[in-house]
Formats: sequence, structure tokens, C-alpha cells
Amino acid sequence: MENPRALLDYVGFTESEVKPLCRQYNMDYEECREWYNGYFFQKTGHVYSPNSIVMAMLSRQYDDYWNQTETYDALRVYC
Repeated sequence: MENPRALLDYVGFTESEVKPLCRQYNMDYEECREWYNGYFFQKTGHVYSPNSIVMAMLSRQYDDYWNQTETYDALRVYC
């Protein structure tokens, strides 16, 4: 999503949301940022994939969780 416009607040987790999660789950924020620095929007800064953050916190492991979401072939029918 290159220009979320009115949906900006709903695109993903912001840094201010991810930092406390990292503290709560005893995960290193800098490492998290290296894995999932995601999109950057002028108004909100870095935005992180909610799926990746939740999976990393629950499993206590950084990994490529984005590839466990919907496949491109399944999404293609909506384009």
C-alpha cells in the first residue's frame, strides 16, 4: 500500500505500538526493526505488518511470516 490515505491508521502497527510489545515479550526492538521495518509514511513513520509482529511475539522468533499469508494467485482474482 503506497498511499493509504484515510486508511493510514489501519495499515499496520506503528513504532509506538511495536516497542511496548517488544518489551512485553522480551524481544529486541532493533532486531525487530531490521526484520520488519515495512512501509514508511511521512505522517506516522515506519509501519509494521500486524501478522509478522504478532507471530514473532507469540513464537519469540523473528522469521518471514509474510509468506504465510494469502498467495498472490489467490489475490490476483481481485485485481
